[in-house]
Amino acid sequence: MLMKRVFPVFAVLLLLLSFTTALAQDDMIPVRQWASSATASSQFGDISWAAAQATGAPNTFACGDIGTAWASATSTEQASLTVLFDVPVFPSQVNIHQSYNPGAITGIDLIVADTGELLEVTNSADPGGVPCPGVLTVDILGDTDPVNGVVIYLDQSKVGNWNEIDAVELVGDAAPGVEVSMWAEYAEATSQFSNSSWSALQAIGAPDTFDCGDIGTAWASESSTGQDELWVYFPHVVIPTQLTIYETYNPGAITAVDLLLPDGSRLPISKSSEPGAPCPGSMILDIDTSSTAIGAVIQLDQSITGSWNEIDAVQMVGRLASDGLTRQWASGASATSAYGDNAYSAMQAIGTPNVRGCGDSPFAWASESSTGQDSLTVTFDQAVVPSRVEIFQTYNPGSITGIELILADGSGNITVTDSGDPGNVPCAGVLVIDILGDVEPVNGVVIHLDQSSIGNWNEIDAVRLIGTAGSSK
Repeated sequence: MLMKRVFPVFAVLLLLLSFTTALAQDDMIPVRQWASSATASSQFGDISWAAAQATGAPNTFACGDIGTAWASATSTEQASLTVLFDVPVFPSQVNIHQSYNPGAITGIDLIVADTGELLEVTNSADPGGVPCPGVLTVDILGDTDPVNGVVIYLDQSKVGNWNEIDAVELVGDAAPGVEVSMWAEYAEATSQFSNSSWSALQAIGAPDTFDCGDIGTAWASESSTGQDELWVYFPHVVIPTQLTIYETYNPGAITAVDLLLPDGSRLPISKSSEPGAPCPGSMILDIDTSSTAIGAVIQLDQSITGSWNEIDAVQMVGRLASDGLTRQWASGASATSAYGDNAYSAMQAIGTPNVRGCGDSPFAWASESSTGQDSLTVTFDQAVVPSRVEIFQTYNPGSITGIELILADGSGNITVTDSGDPGNVPCAGVLVIDILGDVEPVNGVVIHLDQSSIGNWNEIDAVRLIGTAGSSK
């Protein structure tokens, strides 16, 4: 058994979707990240209530026994949940999002990235009073080695029922150059076979297609013999060293791969043509560059294979870097109306995109009326001088009439001119609004819609704010 080092902290209660921002040293890169993998001492199911339900951003927005959160096998057992993260950080905070019967957490350990050693966090038990759903926040004080995991211990006999956990966030500072391995968090393509199965968004996250075949959990283009491109985006800027493409049907059509640089330009990777991977199999590209990247563009000519070359997942490995921009997904949301309290609620617009196609999905926000005038307000953890707002729409785009930026000092909102939907956003697709001129730091966006213009719900899955930390002056 690993010996534990005891590490003192101060545990505080934080209400749902209210966060404090960690302050980083000048030479460090601030990182906020959701768990990328999870295991548990037990779980109620292999899919619903599984440990994997605690990965990624929160997606359980009502208090209840809901399968999109982790639950142990029995309702009163002593249990543990172990979550791992992509980027080792010097930790400053852990946020545990609970969605049913909070109060059973007896403490947490931090996992040292290099050794796997457990650091016991003193005074990290739930003090009581966490709302449901709600967040237990543990602030980490003092110095530690970089960590990449958290172990959460529960004694559910204290609450007499399941204490379900929806998501875990690790906040801290990372050293430039630390190695990062990450899966794509968003994807788009020149075409896709459908708006749900075989859509471009099927290529995000870890592999979930484990057989060779024409299977809808991988991306496929519209035509089986066409020339197409798949664009994938990753959560962190890195100097890439390796790219792995997981193919699950007819590998052999990839003709080139470009790195997608933070400024939107593309850098070809030499000798990137398809080497003939098995099916299912992996095309592994070693990369030698000093450039930073945020994504990759995969080019295919399927006339080579005579059928679909389907791609299930893309992984990038590299050394953590910074281009001076902060990219963040919404951490809080409210709306003038919503179709439901959990499904279709405003909270469905927080975190990374999780609707893998165009359609009426309960995992995106929808207003109460399909033809009403409504607004969606999203907030972010860190105030930035904004340069871009990206609105991810998954049903009937076209009704956004404009946006306002919320000033971080609370002095008011700024209307962004010419920020309405021009009418050419695909479904599913992204409305990109570039912010021009000098603007004071903002920490929120208000999105206005008039759905009478399209006669149906315009559903929004996620919103991202890009900008620089600090003052515009």
